[in-house]
Amino acid sequence: MIGVIGPHDSVELTAQVAAELGLQDSVLTRAYEVADEAPALAKALDAVCHVLLFTGQVPYALAERAGGLRAILDFVPHGGVDLYRALVLVLRGHGGRLPKVSVDTIDRPTVEETYRDLGAEPPQHLLALDADEGGPGIRTAEDVTKFHMEHYRNGDVELCLTCLGSVSAELDRAGVPVVRVEHTRATLRDSLMRALLTDRLTRSEATQIAAAVIDLSELHDRAAPAGSPYESDRIDLRLRQQVIDFAERLQGTITGGNGSTFTIHATRGAIEREIARLRAGHSIAAAFGRASASVPVGFGVGESAASAEENARRALALSRRADEPYLVLTDGTVVRVGREREESAYKLRETDQQMLALARDLGLGPLTVSRLLEAIRRLDPAAVTARDLARAYGVAPRSALRLLTRLERAGVATVLGQQVAPRAGRPQTVYRVDLNRLLNGG
Repeated sequence: MIGVIGPHDSVELTAQVAAELGLQDSVLTRAYEVADEAPALAKALDAVCHVLLFTGQVPYALAERAGGLRAILDFVPHGGVDLYRALVLVLRGHGGRLPKVSVDTIDRPTVEETYRDLGAEPPQHLLALDADEGGPGIRTAEDVTKFHMEHYRNGDVELCLTCLGSVSAELDRAGVPVVRVEHTRATLRDSLMRALLTDRLTRSEATQIAAAVIDLSELHDRAAPAGSPYESDRIDLRLRQQVIDFAERLQGTITGGNGSTFTIHATRGAIEREIARLRAGHSIAAAFGRASASVPVGFGVGESAASAEENARRALALSRRADEPYLVLTDGTVVRVGREREESAYKLRETDQQMLALARDLGLGPLTVSRLLEAIRRLDPAAVTARDLARAYGVAPRSALRLLTRLERAGVATVLGQQVAPRAGRPQTVYRVDLNRLLNGG
């Protein structure tokens, strides 16, 4: 999913362009009154969107500065096409003459090239949104308004061109001639297609080959009896059964084991979900009935099953030393899996008020709702089956069906029909999950 955040008029136009591209079911929109609301809106959409597209650089910068988001952030740039459109409006309003103007946001090379294409002398009074080196980062709307007002009142310019809606409104109230440089449909279309490509690449990344290598030697040694070899065999069987259960949770396959160390191959998405569980407070040892025991585990991602396993074994070596799970990525990056990390996907105790309200409305626990949103984030909400949700959520299909039924009763999911399996099997009910209603509490 792609989340779009901006002022009402920009968001409305972006939604129209998305519908023209047939992307209406892939885009969620949130509009604000003032740009300061952007980080909160981004946080809400981050639960289900892989990409957050801001219609301006200011809200983008505010959300990026706030941090804590998993989605990829991008903004719709103001380019030459947008400036051409604004200049056409200026020419119409000035009898075909280009007055002296001040311009913000658009970079100098783009402004100069646009004017030269029109055979006109480029304006001298330009202001980038990025502050000068050593400055605060991004200029405030007040700073941009002051820039235009000073040049107009000093007689340097006859008209102000601004890309910021709040600046346009303030200048207009002050009686300063202003034209807002708005995004054209072409600009929005390009940005949406770029966001769509990023979204698809992010989804495909979740299907990368991954592996988990788990060391149960301490559990085996603790449980090993002093006498009968039959009892030792029973312990081995019990541990292997628990490994099978763990592999089922990962939707993976056990590809190796020597009695105390086991290798499971799965997808990156499944491994990331397990890591999210660990960061939420769950433990590997608890899954084997020994919460106090040390159960080293290493996760790895690779371009092949062999490289994924190799990275997982590297991570296992680190885990044995630090008594904490590790992840080694394809490029060799090492990630320590700790509950204290700020970017934890789930929290053991959810404190976000919006999440708590959503959980209360659905009659589910906050942790369940958080995991449910994460699972739907990996799917196409326009066509979800119990089997799809079970695979993404990491539960049995019947449990996933109960969750979908609950969403249907809450009015945030609609039955579209039946999907017949290509092989023998029961038809699957297909649901459309309305993410807008879900995030707004039904």
